[in-house]
Amino acid sequence: MTSLTTIPTVYKYGFLTSRAVDLLNQPQAHQIAIEDRDVLEACKDLVEKIIRGEAFLVGPNPEVSNLRPDDVETFNFLLSSDSQLLQLAKVEEDLRSYLDAILRTLEGLLRDPEGVANSERQRTVDFLTRTADALLASAKESARHYPTDESMPAAHD
Repeated sequence: MTSLTTIPTVYKYGFLTSRAVDLLNQPQAHQIAIEDRDVLEACKDLVEKIIRGEAFLVGPNPEVSNLRPDDVETFNFLLSSDSQLLQLAKVEEDLRSYLDAILRTLEGLLRDPEGVANSERQRTVDFLTRTADALLASAKESARHYPTDESMPAAHD
């Protein structure tokens, strides 16, 4: 299975996207708590990474001024682990439109939570759910194979 560069990064985004799903599945509030805003902001940053990676790998004129290697790695990871994104990638405009809609929804939630349509909210929840599941599964798998310097204590000690 493909994984991101470091286990902490995978766990970080896995838990953030999972927390965002929990947050977005709650009844809509007039205001979003500061710690919840931080979670949504981090998810927005993740989606921006994905969009930059998509633009570089799929777009006709790759934009590289703000590109970081982990943007490409993040996009590749999600493309290989999310069958819906892979299906959308068959038509470049569909994929870009989908990712832009997710980004706009997260921006809208940060600006005015009540102004986001339920369908937009649900599309974002679905995307973040698939993303969280893939990231957390990868993090668990990577942790199993991650070498440690410390030996494990014997079961009988």
